[in-house]
Amino acid sequence: WMGNQHPRFQYTSNVYKLDCRTMRWETVCQMATQRYYASMTAVGDKFYVFGGGYHMKYYNDLWEFDFNTHEIYQMQPHTDQASCIRSQPTPRSSHGAHCTGLNSLLIFGGWNGTGFNEDVCWSLNIAQNIWTPVTLEGDVPCRRYGHTFERYLNRIILFGGWNKEDGQDIYHNDTYQLCFEPFSLKLFCCEWVLSNGIPYSANDAEPHGEA
Repeated sequence: WMGNQHPRFQYTSNVYKLDCRTMRWETVCQMATQRYYASMTAVGDKFYVFGGGYHMKYYNDLWEFDFNTHEIYQMQPHTDQASCIRSQPTPRSSHGAHCTGLNSLLIFGGWNGTGFNEDVCWSLNIAQNIWTPVTLEGDVPCRRYGHTFERYLNRIILFGGWNKEDGQDIYHNDTYQLCFEPFSLKLFCCEWVLSNGIPYSANDAEPHGEA
């Protein structure tokens, strides 16, 4: 957990850990900059912090935290050697983020202080540290931020959030699902495993193909 301290909005760069057995909080490290509404996504034995804001400044940096060593460091985005251009999402906060496998995560939406970010997803290949825009098909959610963005088996469930239309705040109560692959025997087996109470980890289902 990380973010701002209420009620005086004294922003913090602390990273805290909650022991669910003892319900005790512990400060494990500090990031280089204070921020709020960043995403924190667990992938294997690490978590990845992306974006966030601080006093109307918004970030698109990526940080990796190791659960075993309690060390955190900034991951520099991949630069295309031919064009010398870094491909990465624009700065934002209040976006949705979730892992899509043992080596990847996905983000959608967010707020950059002046307008809503594009209605496209960005996928991160963690091993290569390469961001790739993902073109969505079908009934694509409108631009928004503050939405929930959770994984179930091989799909992401998006709910709610808000944006502005003609200067008016619009709050959403719609629900979308982003499928990583068509319904398949693999998905059927996963649902059968869950329905029969067999222990299962979402990271066991590595998605394949495009969104």
